[in-house]
Amino acid sequence: EVMYAAWDADIVAYDEMRQVWRERTETLIQKHLAARETGKTMPQIEAFRSWYAQIQDDDFTVLIQLNQPVGDPGNDSTWTAFLKKYAIDPDASGTSCAWCGKKQILPSEETEDGISTFEIGVDSGRGQDRCELSAARGMLTVDGRNYFRADAAAQVVVYDNNYKEVVDSVTLHLNENGMIELIR
Repeated sequence: EVMYAAWDADIVAYDEMRQVWRERTETLIQKHLAARETGKTMPQIEAFRSWYAQIQDDDFTVLIQLNQPVGDPGNDSTWTAFLKKYAIDPDASGTSCAWCGKKQILPSEETEDGISTFEIGVDSGRGQDRCELSAARGMLTVDGRNYFRADAAAQVVVYDNNYKEVVDSVTLHLNENGMIELIR
């Protein structure tokens, strides 16, 4: 004779596990949807401080290219925080780096061949997007499209990892008042 009553504990444990999984999944979906909305509004943000607060989400990959020294940040604490967070030397030029949240994807140096190639985005069955960075060769390429701007001292491309698209591309300019301006 089989004792089915012993299965009751397994059913209860499974239901609890399923509920935890469902809550985690729903939380992730809501986080991704919120990041999607942030990405849609990001190109309208004009203030560097507000823009910088938005790009730090780990739902975004931040690609940074320094074509020439960006200058003294002066008293702009947000600019100083930006440089420190992304390990950028304000006197450097010809360097590239990529970050996803707090994780650096690529060192802030060029590779031997002058082009750094890596994959970005969440692979949810469609693969990831290819990214190539090279300040020396004028490349800031995401999925075959080059966003490089030679006239920019510093350039930042923001990529949505979940929806696999560039949501913003800006150049950073230090104005005569020592404040950072976003130029699109």
